[in-house]
Amino acid sequence: VTHASAGVPEATSVAPAEVPGRAAEGTASEDPAEALAAGDAERAGGLAAELLAADPTDEVAHLLAGLAAHARGDHAAAIVSLRAAACLGDGWLAWFYLGLARERLGRWSAAARAFRQVAHARGPAPPGDGALWTELRAARPALIELAHRRASALSRDTEKP
Repeated sequence: VTHASAGVPEATSVAPAEVPGRAAEGTASEDPAEALAAGDAERAGGLAAELLAADPTDEVAHLLAGLAAHARGDHAAAIVSLRAAACLGDGWLAWFYLGLARERLGRWSAAARAFRQVAHARGPAPPGDGALWTELRAARPALIELAHRRASALSRDTEKP
């Protein structure tokens, strides 16, 4: 089953805006969200891993590790981190990206289940005031609609004999 045969549109990417007041080039931010917003998924993943080493129950660190893995194209690692984030906090953003990662690996039914959770998640909005979180909060209505369309399309396709 491919995206095209499932009737599933390709994912829209949420490209964060420039981070105002970001550290000068060549200096490393210690905030994984800022590193991710700046397009440095490797650095973001490393920083998230450091946070998880200090506190393995840190929902936001799991979310950031998952977003960084997804940005690097490591969807299997993204699934592990995003599942942990979703279980720890039931946040809509973790469920959305979990659906995308599962979809990218061809796990259609699991992707549909994750996408259905997006609108029903009870967890908090993404934390922080940085560019990444601000953009993602603003994109929530569009991402919920996209998740609904993807869940419907994937469910229809997996129900066919």
